[in-house]
Formats: sequence, structure tokens, C-alpha cells
Amino acid sequence: CDRRQRQMCIRAGLKECEYLYKDLINSEVIDDDNTKLGKVIEVLNGNNVLIKVKGSKEFLIPLIDNYISKFDLNKKILYTKNAKELIF
Repeated sequence: CDRRQRQMCIRAGLKECEYLYKDLINSEVIDDDNTKLGKVIEVLNGNNVLIKVKGSKEFLIPLIDNYISKFDLNKKILYTKNAKELIF
């Protein structure tokens, strides 16, 4: 089976609102006031899952409800809230 078929098989086990970490890569990151913060360049999976974003600066967003509103897989947009406070 080819790569696309494997991905479809993997995806078949996911619920509608679930996604794979790799789906986040190259997604646009937009804060709650519609400010574009950059693009996801990496997902770091350790004790906590962190999303590395590159915009005017590189910064990390924890993958928790305090910072993530939703992810639109079709549009490749990660909607965030309070994420601007993480840029310094």
C-alpha cells in the first residue's frame, strides 16, 4: 500500500475533531484577534506537547486549552488564544 493509502488508514481511526501532530506542520497560526503569528514548523512531543512557531520570532505554544482554540485541518489554520503573550 502506498503512503496516501497508509495515511487514509491511520486517519480512519480518528474522530472528526482529532488530528495527527504532523497535520499541524506548515499550518498558519492565528490569534483570537485575527493576528497572524506565523507558521508551525515543528511539534515537540515530551512531557508536554509544544508547538514551535516561526513568525517575526520563533516561539513555543503549549498544546493545551489555555492557548489552542481549534485546528482547521482543511484550511491548515491553528486558531489560538493568548498566544501573543508567549512571544518575547
